[in-house]
Amino acid sequence: MYSKIRSAAFGAATFHSSVRFMLTCGLLTVLGAPVAQADFLWSTISYPASNTQGGLTRSVFDSSLISEIGVGYTVQAQSFYGVNKVFASTGGVVQSVQATANQGVSFDLLGGVTGTPIQLLVSIGYEFSITTTGIGGANFGLFINSQTPTPYVALTTGNQFSGDICFDRPLERNVGTCAGARSGIITVGMPYSFGPNQNLSVQVQAFAISHANSSATVDAFNTARILSVIVPDGVQWRYTASQGNPLNFRNASDTAVPEPATAGLLGLGIFGVWITAAHKKNSQYKQSL
Repeated sequence: MYSKIRSAAFGAATFHSSVRFMLTCGLLTVLGAPVAQADFLWSTISYPASNTQGGLTRSVFDSSLISEIGVGYTVQAQSFYGVNKVFASTGGVVQSVQATANQGVSFDLLGGVTGTPIQLLVSIGYEFSITTTGIGGANFGLFINSQTPTPYVALTTGNQFSGDICFDRPLERNVGTCAGARSGIITVGMPYSFGPNQNLSVQVQAFAISHANSSATVDAFNTARILSVIVPDGVQWRYTASQGNPLNFRNASDTAVPEPATAGLLGLGIFGVWITAAHKKNSQYKQSL
């Protein structure tokens, strides 16, 4: 099953790294994902094989950390309900590595006629960094409900004949402009319908490719986190198998009160404004003397 995946990840050297990354994402989404409409955790890593021209793939279907360290590379993946983690790094050798973390949670939507369309507002927090040296390539991708191709791709490379891609800064396409750390929140309306067997899946992938004098790293071990799923007032939800509230469901009227982490950041912001104002006032006082 994974022969095509290995070919996309480690072969076809004539493809640009972003094209190879997107092809591999699509293959993993189609061939590797467990059956939809059921809760699942799935993590997989692809890495060079020491005695062959191709690569190897390992997968787990629970929350276990899957990791491999070899000559010039480290690759890791881990999935929890509500959180995806991936890391891929390679350097000094002509090779590529890839990590994928996938989660899916099923639920029922109640309070309306079965089959009636309804839109849910999904918010996902992301935090990752992509870096390269030489002509290495580092790629990050985030998929919601197996959307292919995904609009949430970030790519950086040192290849002067290529260019960068940043989903959060679409106008920056020059080589190296998308490198570095970034974080933010993706909020998107997702179509659903009243009734049983609804599903939300989030997949995060990291792909890194290097050459003899180059390196690449994708560190997304703090992403992605499902912050909330907002449903219209009057709509009820019921998890099919999960315990607790892994998707952070809430009604629209319940979103005014910030979460503890958000409230803490807000407090820091207010404190920063107060410090700035106090500094300006003190400066004006000194100038008046």
